[in-house]
Amino acid sequence: MKTETRTYTLYQTTELSEESKEKGSSSLLMVKSDEERLTQQELNC
Repeated sequence: MKTETRTYTLYQTTELSEESKEKGSSSLLMVKSDEERLTQQELNC
C-alpha cells in the first residue's frame, strides 16, 4: 500500500485574480479526474 502526503495552500476566492480562479478551477478538475481514475483502477484490481 502506498502512502502519499500532499500540502495545500488555501486562499479565499476573493483574494485571487480571475486568471488564478480559472487556473485553480482547471487544476481542481484535473485532480478530481485523477482521483476517479485511481478509484477505477483500484476497483479493477
